[in-house]
Amino acid sequence: MSHFTRVKTKIKNKSALLAALADMGYTANKVELHDTPQNLYGYQGDKREQTAEIILRRRYVGGSSNDIGFKLQEDGTYEAIISDYDSSRHNETWRDKLSQRYAYHNIKEELSSQGFSIESESEEKGELLLVCSNVGF
Repeated sequence: MSHFTRVKTKIKNKSALLAALADMGYTANKVELHDTPQNLYGYQGDKREQTAEIILRRRYVGGSSNDIGFKLQEDGTYEAIISDYDSSRHNETWRDKLSQRYAYHNIKEELSSQGFSIESESEEKGELLLVCSNVGF
């Protein structure tokens, strides 16, 4: 039986998290959204005590995987709940990509809310460069 590890994140923006997951192939039909936390399941279909409001069920995560969840905390952040097995399979690269895609969507929303538009996007040496302008000027 795999052990689940809780990973503290700084993810607060639900829509940016969902957009980041979609970028990684977890489209809306593969992501469960719940108003109240639901149990996660292990690779053998066993119900776990861990719960989350945003869930990637194991059938979408891969082979012998467990569910991956994002649990809303009192401070408004989401805590990632990933089994030790999946943590090693979806190593730092997976979490890094999720963090990068989250930051991208979060920044786009923030810029838009402040009246900026993105003029162009490019990638250079693994970094995303955004050129923005203020719509009011």
